[in-house]
Amino acid sequence: MPSKSIIEKTQYPNTIGSLLDNMKELGIKKGDILIVHSSMSALGWVCGGASAVVEALIKIVGEYGTIVMPSFSLENSDPAIWGDFPPAEPINKRLLPFPVPKEWHDFIKANIPAYDKDVTPCSKGLGIIPECFRTYPGTLRSSHPSASFTANGVHAQQIIEHHPLSPDLGMASPLGALYKLGAKILMLGTNYDKCTSFHLAEYMTKQFPKVTHSGAVMENGVRVWKQYENYDSDVSAFITLGGACEDNGFVHKGKVGCADSKLFDMKTVVDFGARWIIENRER
Repeated sequence: MPSKSIIEKTQYPNTIGSLLDNMKELGIKKGDILIVHSSMSALGWVCGGASAVVEALIKIVGEYGTIVMPSFSLENSDPAIWGDFPPAEPINKRLLPFPVPKEWHDFIKANIPAYDKDVTPCSKGLGIIPECFRTYPGTLRSSHPSASFTANGVHAQQIIEHHPLSPDLGMASPLGALYKLGAKILMLGTNYDKCTSFHLAEYMTKQFPKVTHSGAVMENGVRVWKQYENYDSDVSAFITLGGACEDNGFVHKGKVGCADSKLFDMKTVVDFGARWIIENRER
């Protein structure tokens, strides 16, 4: 249910039609391939809620376009990485689950259901739009137990069909498929710390240490707790990197609903980001 503050900040109710008009003004075209990061609250009051936003996104790219969203399920991971309990600071806006007592860890690892791309919900930290999109007719989902993506449109199968356990956000993942297809990044009321494509730039540098991740998966009809290696990503510089992309003129800004929104070419910012990370990481 929309909060009072969301209603108060909305001058006129947003509809599918008004969102479409805003998206056109931002520069989205028929046939575009978009990876979307969204905040429902930032959009203001929308007639129809998250389903109206998804409907507008699918309509704006048309029958030859494709919409993609992260559908991460980070609850399917070792509770040891969720942080210390009780947490030292508020963490209600992060993607990782809320920390739990250490004595619960082994129990959770033994009992959490194995990832099922048709059933496992998106992490709550992603917001309600990705979860709505996950269940939208025709949406497909990749096979990674914690870092999956969903896609709907003409290129959906091509984007989600390969998703290795490791590296989970590398060139062999759906991010790599989007990069090769010439996708654009659309940020609806979110900041650059939510820009998943910057992880691809990190992985391209091959400068980050590897860490062990794990989760529950099905293998030959049996639930197993699977370990795999990934790069240890660092989102702390993503907002600064996004600012550098703006300074170089890569980002088109506008309003969609009440949300400050951004549209930019994925390959351009990933290539730039890889160079920027190499030059600036140690600083």
